[in-house]
Amino acid sequence: MNLSISNSRTSQPGSRVVTRWSSRKRPGEKRRGLDWTGGVWNVWIGSMLWCSLLCLAGCRSEADEYLEEQKELPTHSFKKFVRPPRPQPDPTISADLAEPPAEPPRTNAKETVDFLLEGIRRRQPERFVLFLPKSWRNDLNEAMHEAAWSMDSMIWSRSFYVLGRFGLAMKAKFPLMKGLLNKSAIDIERQKTEKTDEIVSGNLPSRSASDGKSTPLMIEQNFQELIEVINLLAFSRVTELDQLRRGTVEEILRESGRRVMGRMAYEAELRGETPFELLCRLETSTEPSQQEGVSIVVLKDPLTGQSQRIEFVQVEDAFVPRSMAQAWPDFLEETREWGRQFSRIDWEELRPDVMANLAAIEAQILRIDAATDTSGMLPALSSIGEELARIAERLSPESARSLPQVGPPQKVTILINRPLGGEQLTQVLDQMVSICPKPNETEYVTSTLGGQTIVEIGPVNDLADFAEKLGKLRTSATGIPADAQPKTEVNAATRKIVWSLP
Repeated sequence: MNLSISNSRTSQPGSRVVTRWSSRKRPGEKRRGLDWTGGVWNVWIGSMLWCSLLCLAGCRSEADEYLEEQKELPTHSFKKFVRPPRPQPDPTISADLAEPPAEPPRTNAKETVDFLLEGIRRRQPERFVLFLPKSWRNDLNEAMHEAAWSMDSMIWSRSFYVLGRFGLAMKAKFPLMKGLLNKSAIDIERQKTEKTDEIVSGNLPSRSASDGKSTPLMIEQNFQELIEVINLLAFSRVTELDQLRRGTVEEILRESGRRVMGRMAYEAELRGETPFELLCRLETSTEPSQQEGVSIVVLKDPLTGQSQRIEFVQVEDAFVPRSMAQAWPDFLEETREWGRQFSRIDWEELRPDVMANLAAIEAQILRIDAATDTSGMLPALSSIGEELARIAERLSPESARSLPQVGPPQKVTILINRPLGGEQLTQVLDQMVSICPKPNETEYVTSTLGGQTIVEIGPVNDLADFAEKLGKLRTSATGIPADAQPKTEVNAATRKIVWSLP
């Protein structure tokens, strides 16, 4: 599956850290695998970020039913952003979710490479983080936490809700898109033909047997996989911002990344393909180095005979690619700076505009639902692209730099010492809304994490007054006896309340 990510709100490492594989080939040459013109470690880091950005997802069980239930709620109601229960593991996925993470070897560079390749074979993407030095992992998690705390939970949740509706709409309308995709594929093949005719005369080189697919089939397959990734992402645990604020990259990859790698492998097997074939067949060896402190590992594709030398150095007790060690400080600083820019945004002021953009996108999704041919879908897709461009401009770091410092926050985070859901959660939320200063304007987002229920609600100006009223709440949903006194702990600096129910 070929994806290109641009103008994303997620952390982009930049060209210093991740480069692309070269796809150039000589006229008449049959292509049987990836060209080995880029650093192989870039594939590892690219895989890690690919899993982080696109694969922090769970299975889509109950997704369709969940959206159907939410359609009946008013547009302004933030109850629709209460996430559905954690989906159960998909029995069709080959990844073993219960298998504990493996400890990376700290002996030499070759064993480190073998550890990573085995992670691909065993569908364990967390290995691409576990092999890093501990201090690097800590820095990476801190950067993720900082960026997540800079985001607005309500915009975050609404965005994934809209993304879910879009993914399901496109999945339903995929048969209508086949004609358009085939036309695009024909245009691409015509361009390839014209370009080749300019370089060499005579017959076109035949497609290699290992390709096995025509351009139309590849485009159709990639489009289907993109829709699948969108749906996986929209109904994943990453939609709960608290997962990114309090969790770790390795935990997220272990819980959700395994599911996605398993799903992608399952889809490949259905097509009669070997999942992750190229990376799984690589062979490793070593060769002597002329530089002190540098180890050389050679990766070889036995099918094509192509090979790549990678230089490794030791950082703390880990072995990492030399180019990665050189680029890491800049990558980390750029990632942190990206997160800091969003802390300057006045989300309370910006939220109405972004919500209006998302509402406009929802309106176009309804047009897609009603479309009977591509002529009815393309204008809607074009309008969605325009709204996304407006959102990207509003949320860009460049826009954040020009914003004034934000005023005092108006939201409060409540940590409840037990998991609540269904009617229980609804009753508790209704009670919380009733003690807010402006119930009709109150918005909230909920999630569950580590046996706790987390509620972010606002606007709440007087934190102490709200905490006092919260401590006096009585509802059958919490099971608090009339003579019992719930305990509330208030942290004014972070605007958090720990509500301990007896």
